[in-house]
Order: sequence, then structure tokens, then C-alpha cells
Amino acid sequence: HNPDLQITPVKIKDIYLEPLLIPKIFFKVEEYSNKIANVFKSHGYKKGDIIAIFLENRPEFVCLWLGLSKIGVIVPLINTNLRLSSLVHSITVAKSQA
Repeated sequence: HNPDLQITPVKIKDIYLEPLLIPKIFFKVEEYSNKIANVFKSHGYKKGDIIAIFLENRPEFVCLWLGLSKIGVIVPLINTNLRLSSLVHSITVAKSQA
């Protein structure tokens, strides 16, 4: 396990002060989303499958969405503020397999 590849929080001001952080962040997102893609592909998910994401806003959200998209999975994004019938409706309409 390479310690240089650990995801670390980055403050917005650091991006302005250190332009070299942007490629590092991109590489980490690319690496993590590839891992997501490989895990789901190894579990048999493929192009055209539907996996809904019901997750609060956090860095993993983007990586999960990108990783699933890399293998052609359709990714409906379910709003975490929905409750009761609105939530049931969104999940039903998404026709998610996972």
C-alpha cells in the first residue's frame, strides 16, 4: 500500500497556493474510481445495469458515480433529502438493480 496515494483533505485555499495539487487530486479520483469499477465489474455488473446511489455529498460520491459510469452502469442519483412517498417513488422509477 503506497502512503503517497492516501486521500487527504484539501482546503480550497491550498489549490490556489499550490497548482500541483490539482493533478494529484485528479490521480487519486482516477485511481479510486478505477477500483470501484473493478469491484463492481468483478461482481458481474455490466453496461446497461442500473445501480442507484443514495449517499450524502462526500468525495466518495463522485468516485462511486465515475467508477460505475466507467463500466457502463446507469447511475440514478437519489436525493438524500427525500422521505416517505417521494423516496419510494424515486427508487421505484429508477428501477435500480442494486
